[in-house]
Amino acid sequence: MSAFEDLQRQLLESVAERRAQGATSEPARSSRSRVRWAHSGARRRRLLALIAIPLAFAAAAAAAKLVTQSRESPENVLLNRVLGATGSSAACRMTGPRRSRLSGEAPESRITATLPALARAPREAPPAAVVALAERNSGGAVLARTIRVVRLPDGLSLIEYVAYGEGPFTLLDPRLCESARLALLARLRPGTHEPLREAVSRQIRQMSDTDSTIQSLTLDRREQRAGAPLDGGGASFPVLATYKRLPTGVLFSGSGCEYARPGHPAHCSPDFYGGIVGRATAYLTLEAAGGARRNVRPHEAARRIAVNECLFLFAVPRGVGPEVVVQRARDGRALARERLR
Repeated sequence: MSAFEDLQRQLLESVAERRAQGATSEPARSSRSRVRWAHSGARRRRLLALIAIPLAFAAAAAAAKLVTQSRESPENVLLNRVLGATGSSAACRMTGPRRSRLSGEAPESRITATLPALARAPREAPPAAVVALAERNSGGAVLARTIRVVRLPDGLSLIEYVAYGEGPFTLLDPRLCESARLALLARLRPGTHEPLREAVSRQIRQMSDTDSTIQSLTLDRREQRAGAPLDGGGASFPVLATYKRLPTGVLFSGSGCEYARPGHPAHCSPDFYGGIVGRATAYLTLEAAGGARRNVRPHEAARRIAVNECLFLFAVPRGVGPEVVVQRARDGRALARERLR
């Protein structure tokens, strides 16, 4: 099993578990699932551990092989059977050669309401390598005006862009997959106007992974090291019809380890955290968690973190105890708090 397939399996199992528990349609940020993504370099093998909120991959449920629960309705049992049988078929593939292209369209209003800078082209044209990365990693057409490199302190940057599809879990041929699901449903329930078949058919036609109008925001970490940029680590966030806004706060985190050669100790980089802040947030502070520093004043905070275009990315040394990241207004007022670990 490849690293991508392992990643896909873990995420789809997580989605299936949330469905069985009756998860709501609003973005959930209280729980995160840990996945692993193999990222190879020219001379070293770099492993990246990535944590992303369930929103990033919630839409992958349509391709999951869901486990039927003992008290599920007949409608869900039949739907799960169709999705399970077609999830690994050629019609519903997620991996393979992509045919992404650049589009002159604008991102939808729910994205620009949270990230207003994306309503206009960047001040500087993105490097050709960044444009190629966006085209290579996106599922559908990439909105050209949204591709940019947002520079942040400590030599860190975020590659940002909006594309159609659901990021790395975009189906290669959504229409073919929907047709395959409906064809299997017809074989399982031959009655043309049979109520159960009609109910499941409606659900299949409303699934997000075969909806060509869905846009996703992607944020990828970029670090300047030894004169050359290092890309790796981030997440894609499909903006589904049920979502009223983009999520804010810490949206992804991870760390990287490099292995020079077998048998030698690994060199591991600090943990990094990235995400989006509300438009009223001027900067972040990073404070120690716990009662000892709970009432620390803004100017006494352990660390101040800059924000650019409503985005942030920062690194924390390994082994540091639990900390709280606080979104603050220009006058220092705390607008939101979030415990990192």
